[in-house]
Amino acid sequence: MPREATLEPGKTMKRASFQPTKGYGLLERFLSYQRIKIAKQLIPLNAQNGKILDLGCGSFPLFLNSLDFREKYGIDKCINIRLANTSLIEQNIEESPFLPFDSNFFDIVTLLAVTEHIAPDKLDMLISEIYRILKRKGVLIITSPRKWTGCILRMLAAMNLISREEIKEHKKLYTPQEIIRMLRNGRFDKNKIRYGFFEWGMNSWVQSEK
Repeated sequence: MPREATLEPGKTMKRASFQPTKGYGLLERFLSYQRIKIAKQLIPLNAQNGKILDLGCGSFPLFLNSLDFREKYGIDKCINIRLANTSLIEQNIEESPFLPFDSNFFDIVTLLAVTEHIAPDKLDMLISEIYRILKRKGVLIITSPRKWTGCILRMLAAMNLISREEIKEHKKLYTPQEIIRMLRNGRFDKNKIRYGFFEWGMNSWVQSEK
C-alpha cells in the first residue's frame, strides 16, 4: 500500500532535500523552475480553491511547495521530505499506474517531466486513471522533452549540466501528437486539448480539460 507522508509541527527541512531531481546537474534547478512557471500559467485561477495532484512530484516536491491550493497531493516512488498541508504518497507509477483516489476527486493533475519515464502501455493506463480521478472540467497539465532532443539530452548529461540518473531512466520521448492520441484514447475530448512549446522549443506542454 502507498505510504502517506506528513510534516510534524516544528520540523525543519535540510537544504540538501531541496534537490528537485535525482542526481546532479548544473541546470536542473533552473529547468525545474521553468517547468513550474509554465505549469502555473496553465492552471485556471479558480482552481486554487480545490485539489491538485502532482504525479512524479520528486523526492522534494518543489512544484507543490510553490503553490497555494486548498489541498495538495503528490506521488513519487521515493519521498524524502515532509511538507505542511501536503499529502505525499510513495508509489511507483511506472510500475503501478493505478491511483489510490476516488473518482472525480481532483481539480488539477500535473505530470511535469514524467511521461518520458513511463513506457507507452503503462502511460495509457495512467492517463485513463487520471481521467477517472479528475472532476468534470478538471485540467490535466503535462510537460515533456521533445522527441528530437534525445541526443542533446545525453550530451548535456555527459557534461553534468543535467542529471545523468534522470536521463538513464528515460523509457521513451513522446511527440505532443503521441501524447494527444493517448489522451483521446483515455476519453479526453480532442476539442479540449491544446499544446505548445517552451525552453527554446526543446520541451512541450499539453493541457487537457475533462
